[in-house]
Amino acid sequence: MRVAPMDIANKTFGRKFFGLDTEEVFDFLRDVADEVETLSREHEQLKEKQKASEVALDDFRQREEALKQTLQTASQMSERMKVESQKEADLIIREARQRADIIIKEARESLRNMYQDVNDLKKSRMQFEAGLKSLVKAHLAMIDQGHTVVPDPGVEEPNLEVPKIQQPADL
Repeated sequence: MRVAPMDIANKTFGRKFFGLDTEEVFDFLRDVADEVETLSREHEQLKEKQKASEVALDDFRQREEALKQTLQTASQMSERMKVESQKEADLIIREARQRADIIIKEARESLRNMYQDVNDLKKSRMQFEAGLKSLVKAHLAMIDQGHTVVPDPGVEEPNLEVPKIQQPADL
């Protein structure tokens, strides 16, 4: 049975002959009622504090859960960004290698063309030199024939016989 401070303060007792001093009993009951009332208020305050603490604890738990989810989301995003960055880096490297292969292929082709041009120039030079030698030989042969047909002046008396002209063998 629950006893309220008011019940204690208003409690009455039956009287007996040579019983207790009623004034003392009532004073004591008032003191007990006051003490119970103080304890009751403190108890209510503690209940309110407990409720506030429970609300704060729930709030902290919710914040903790939100932080956990945020950290998990950030970790997932970080992992995705890492994977995407690696893919992008691989793509850039692949493209750079393809460009490098194309540049090397073009450089080799250009070098091959230069070697072909050099060989063509060597052939042209050899043909030119051969043609020039042939021309020089022909001119030398003509000069030699010219000396036999027309002698040098003042050296000898010319032979009146007409020499026969020979054709050069190289022509």
